[in-house]
Amino acid sequence: AGDVQWKNNNIFELNQHIFSKVIISKEIPVPSYPEPGIYVKSYGYGINLIDVYYSSNDLVGMKLTGSVFVPSGKTSFTINMETKEVRVQHASQGFRAPHWSEDYKMVNITKYGFEMDSDSLSLDSVYHHISRFVPII
Repeated sequence: AGDVQWKNNNIFELNQHIFSKVIISKEIPVPSYPEPGIYVKSYGYGINLIDVYYSSNDLVGMKLTGSVFVPSGKTSFTINMETKEVRVQHASQGFRAPHWSEDYKMVNITKYGFEMDSDSLSLDSVYHHISRFVPII
């Protein structure tokens, strides 16, 4: 194991991999909107952690853990909270040909979770705020 080498206050290198801090925003434009923070989403190939925050009136999800399709640090989705318009980023393996799909709609929105559905895909798109999980050990 190598030593951590800090590049600045937000970036460090470990074993030839570069890491950066992610600031988790707590700002919420309307109290009834989903709580910002870390959300968990299960994909067919594993679990992803998503940093969910607000940019103006858009709920934005940035991948903290990436996949072979969309890597960490990339925006996974945006939801306009006024119109409920949903955009989800898709890509081929290796983040090739990334594109935004608007073939999603909001099914359910709560304070600590939300669900979107797509007519063309049969994927589970339920996001759970990490604070709703309890330890099992």
